[in-house]
Amino acid sequence: MNVLKPIVAVLGDGGPTDLTLADVLVDRGARPHLLSVDVGWLRSVRSAIALLDTAPGASAVLGLAESGGSGARIAALGTTASGAALEDWEGVCRRCGERNDITLVWAPGPAVGGAPEGTSATQDPGALALTVVEELARAGPGARIVDLTEQLGR
Repeated sequence: MNVLKPIVAVLGDGGPTDLTLADVLVDRGARPHLLSVDVGWLRSVRSAIALLDTAPGASAVLGLAESGGSGARIAALGTTASGAALEDWEGVCRRCGERNDITLVWAPGPAVGGAPEGTSATQDPGALALTVVEELARAGPGARIVDLTEQLGR
């Protein structure tokens, strides 16, 4: 067992999106830890993917923005399926970005694994997950917004 592999918390609902993200993280040499309970932001987390369409993911990002915690690297995945708008999360992510490295990935919903037949997410369920993991690796100082709604359709 290699204990030097980076640990990445996946904050979601334990559904297909979380599992797809975990598979991609393992393929990239990371150790994913799936958290599907709403506990807010855990100060011990240094690297995370938060699914904003879930209570645990949304609560974690909101908690990080409120606590002013620092030194974390986050990829936050939001989708149009949540009923929220990209603008609803931009300000929160910018506040997080004052002390953390965060990328907000905005995609057409529903997220990986829950997409209706015939949509781009269903045709390649790993494509969005791979993009999110790559954005986590790219996250730099501050906040960055990646809007995939036109690229992935819908």
